Amino acid sequence: RGAYIYSLESFLYKTLNTTMRLVGDKEHEHVWRSKIRTLGPFCLLLWDDPCNTKAKTNKTLYRGANLNHEQIAKYEKNG
Repeated sequence: RGAYIYSLESFLYKTLNTTMRLVGDKEHEHVWRSKIRTLGPFCLLLWDDPCNTKAKTNKTLYRGANLNHEQIAKYEKNG
């Protein structure tokens, strides 16, 4: 569910990506640390979905792209 929400065209993925790019940057540490309370729970869902403990498979998520199985297979083959 977290990955699905993240894959939508919304403010959430843009905000999360912008914030995550600041992690490790001493000059902007106060910025990303100030967003932990807001974005932290969502990041936990992306990292480890506590509501879905039985599904443990590795999958690739193609955010923002509508690809059919043939296109995905071609991409995986060619890298």
